Amino acid sequence: MSKPERREFSRVEIHLDAELRSGGVQYPRTRTLDLSAIGTRVETSLLLPVGAPCEVVLWFDDAAVPDGMRIWVEGRVARVADGELGIEFTGIDPDSYEHLRTLLLFHADDPEPVERELVEHLGIRRRGA
Repeated sequence: MSKPERREFSRVEIHLDAELRSGGVQYPRTRTLDLSAIGTRVETSLLLPVGAPCEVVLWFDDAAVPDGMRIWVEGRVARVADGELGIEFTGIDPDSYEHLRTLLLFHADDPEPVERELVEHLGIRRRGA
């Protein structure tokens, strides 16, 4: 019997270029595996410790998007697994939040739960935060 899903936020499979900075070091560009309103999983061979603070810049590679449009977030490493990092967002500027919201709604298989999550949680805040 499988475990019930415990996620508060839906994951959306989307592949964006991602830059990761932590401890004053900028690491080589990588790709996202998925994205939610509170975090992302990125492909990487980095072994950053769980809890390490970081900055993530997500770049749009769509020709229809103005050059230089990006999502910038502050975060922390939440999970380390073979070839990937799970990053929880801890801060986001208003423009980046709107880009993130639009991106999630556009790429979600079912945008209604994503919209509900964003409204109920006031952006990237978890319940009780």
